[in-house]
Amino acid sequence: MRNGGGSLNVNRFYAFAAVWGLVDAVVAITFIEKGRSGATTGVSILVELVAIAIAFMAGRQAKMSGGRPWRVGAVAGLLFGLFAGWSAFLIHITRQDLVSRAHNLTPAQISLALKAANTPVAHVGTWVVAMIEGLILGIILGWAGGMTGRSPTQTQDV
Repeated sequence: MRNGGGSLNVNRFYAFAAVWGLVDAVVAITFIEKGRSGATTGVSILVELVAIAIAFMAGRQAKMSGGRPWRVGAVAGLLFGLFAGWSAFLIHITRQDLVSRAHNLTPAQISLALKAANTPVAHVGTWVVAMIEGLILGIILGWAGGMTGRSPTQTQDV
């Protein structure tokens, strides 16, 4: 990140993270409306694995460019969470969703949970949690990616 050419390479990972966060949001919205199945869970896992790879590779690129891998990973993770978390505002939890997921709730508890799950505060809270998760995972994965790369000041082993 300190040298000019390296920051452009890192910015590419920021763009990937943001776009992939939008892909995650679209997948979440699409599959939650249709209900969970094995295939949708598999697609969700694949999306998350690609997000992990983006943060890891961003940290690696930062190390090779002379930057700080954990910072680059943190920004990539935060951008992913920022865009992926938008799905919280577009998903409406129904009574059927709650009944299928929580079998031991009484009708009164279901009504209360349904009311709470669809409030603006719940949506904002879910979005903030997605950003915090992305930030923390980005720090860890960026650091790990940086451990696999060489900084430009390291000499080559002979």
